[in-house]
Amino acid sequence: MLRATAIGVGLALAPGCRVVDAPDNLEDLMVFTFAHFDDDDAFLIEAGEALKPLVVQHIDDLSGGYRINNPTEDDLVQAGVPEPDLTHIIGALGQADYRHDIDTVLEVLTHPAKDQIFDDYTHFDLLDSSNRACFLSRECETYEIRVEQTLKIPLLGQSDATYTQVYRHVEGPDGLPYVFSRVVNPEGVTFSSAIVDVDQQYQVYAMYPHNGGTRRVEAYWVEAQFVGLEIPDSVAVDQFASSLDNWAEQIDGYIDGQ
Repeated sequence: MLRATAIGVGLALAPGCRVVDAPDNLEDLMVFTFAHFDDDDAFLIEAGEALKPLVVQHIDDLSGGYRINNPTEDDLVQAGVPEPDLTHIIGALGQADYRHDIDTVLEVLTHPAKDQIFDDYTHFDLLDSSNRACFLSRECETYEIRVEQTLKIPLLGQSDATYTQVYRHVEGPDGLPYVFSRVVNPEGVTFSSAIVDVDQQYQVYAMYPHNGGTRRVEAYWVEAQFVGLEIPDSVAVDQFASSLDNWAEQIDGYIDGQ
């Protein structure tokens, strides 16, 4: 069962435990969320509560996406990356709103056969997974998957990746449900176009109810180089922001079609 908020906060305040103090800067807050994803509920509850007003404050910038601070080597090691490489890392931050409630959106996000419902996927294979039904019913706090997938990416051709993703439920002090998700991919992404090398890829996002639907705020980092080309960072950031909006539209459209 989900741990009650009072228990999580109590643990954080108990003797010998750190009091959670989330950053008041949006970029640093997303790095904080990525690094502390596996820690006590209090860390993610504090991150979610700090996130909402910051998103409202920066909503215009977030809608178009912008550069974000990068995690440190210690942050990546804490997330389970054995040999982090920050040489050519770039990060982007953005948000998108879904028209449907968080439980309905989550059911699609965790679909075990995305290649059967979305055109972007040409291959999607769950190599390993925990209990999805238990997670969706909120009887289990986390849902973890190991994925092998192939996607069609505009301008870059076909991409192949194998990664680990974890979803996590926490509940805010007012009973507000949050869902956090983190992707760790230290093995990189292979593109058929051969114009970009992505050696490592990471992301973290938070979702919470908003205006009758669901708001998603996401940070995404890649350790990447464009082969023989000088590509401004703004291009990668713009494409990331566009993909968030496109993904939200596809999921809303799929739910409507059902």
